[in-house]
Amino acid sequence: MQGRNVLKKEPMGKDISETDVFSFNEEFHNKLYKIKIATVSAQKESEPEKQETRHKVRQTEQSL
Repeated sequence: MQGRNVLKKEPMGKDISETDVFSFNEEFHNKLYKIKIATVSAQKESEPEKQETRHKVRQTEQSL
């Protein structure tokens, strides 16, 4: 399984915390040209944090 994922996560597991470390898996290889990397959704964001995130996104979009 070491060469299956593009990223390695320490410690291994599905849950993500601020102390988790991600690194490139040098053992990864795939014959396909397209690689799909799933994004992490913010499941534990409080309502004030959601509002702040939306505000920052709007500011970034307006500056483009």
